[in-house]
Amino acid sequence: MKRTLIVVIILCINIIAYSQTAPNWLNGDWSGKGFQPLDKQTWEVEFSHNSEKNRLNITYPSLKCSGLWELEFSDEQTAIFKEVITTGKTNCISGSKVIVKRIDESNISVYWDSEIISGPDAYATLTKVTTNWLQGLWTGIGYQNNDNTNWTVELNYDNNKQMAQIFYPSFGCNGIWIIKSIDEKKAILFEKILKGADKCTDGSFITVYKIDNTHINIIWESLLIPGIDASAILTR
Repeated sequence: MKRTLIVVIILCINIIAYSQTAPNWLNGDWSGKGFQPLDKQTWEVEFSHNSEKNRLNITYPSLKCSGLWELEFSDEQTAIFKEVITTGKTNCISGSKVIVKRIDESNISVYWDSEIISGPDAYATLTKVTTNWLQGLWTGIGYQNNDNTNWTVELNYDNNKQMAQIFYPSFGCNGIWIIKSIDEKKAILFEKILKGADKCTDGSFITVYKIDNTHINIIWESLLIPGIDASAILTR
């Protein structure tokens, strides 16, 4: 009896020590649809894990609630969490056990289990949100709204650095675009002109929309010029 108790205690200590950091295979942003067997309802799921900051955030946009996943155990294929709802507590059950299983590099399965509902509360398959659609070299023609002029644009985006080099050959100026946010269809960046600031407006906010795999739509907006300054369609 005492020997069994000691073994159990040692195992518990090992599990706690091993599971301080969520696994790297969960790193990134994930999204999908959850399914509730009890009422046969579906709802949106957005999960974000940053391994460097060890933060695990869960959001249910259609249910208007969100919170954190507290890690209890993980290995190369499975992670177990306790879900703590921090906003919209009347809309979502807090305290559920969440079991996440790795399917492959781009997909995970999630099971929610609480003491309130018998059996699994809900389940979902989530897909990793890809943000590398902006990667590469893009070229095209920009259009200036206030004076109806056209000019050449060259954009080279590095997904690993989350930053782009921007060139305006017609004006002889260039700079960098610093990423503010990016999802699977849209990116918001801040433009810093490094050369030729007397010819190009510094400090513009840039919105990039994905059209397809080889075309993007760019909108330039500056505090110095009301409305949309300029726009362009670039080709990879």
